[in-house]
Amino acid sequence: MSTHPLSRRALALGLLAGGLALAVTRPAAALPPAPDLPPAERDAYNRKAGEDVRTWQQKLHDFGERTEAKGKEASKATRAGLDDAWQKTQIESRRLRDASAEGWQDAKRGYERASRSLAEAWEKRGADDL
Repeated sequence: MSTHPLSRRALALGLLAGGLALAVTRPAAALPPAPDLPPAERDAYNRKAGEDVRTWQQKLHDFGERTEAKGKEASKATRAGLDDAWQKTQIESRRLRDASAEGWQDAKRGYERASRSLAEAWEKRGADDL
């Protein structure tokens, strides 16, 4: 049984198109990692992250002092949200500081995610807790 030349061509084009479709829809995790930043840029980012963590530490301390001075405690939900977000930010900042060159981009994303969550928790604390 012989195959008609057009059928072979149609099959080949179909396979090619299918391969291209798979290549285009490949998940991001399968893509090669983004190029790493030079060590000096990573160091500068790590220093900035360290400064940010110290700033947040002071803000949270001051917040606790203000609520205590006013004779009221922040609501349990507010305090729990801030504490949880703060702990995650601390963990991710240590992970960022200790990351290898290969793992630094992942650590950076984790730190940025935790830092955003902390900022959101801070914004949600409400005027009653000031």
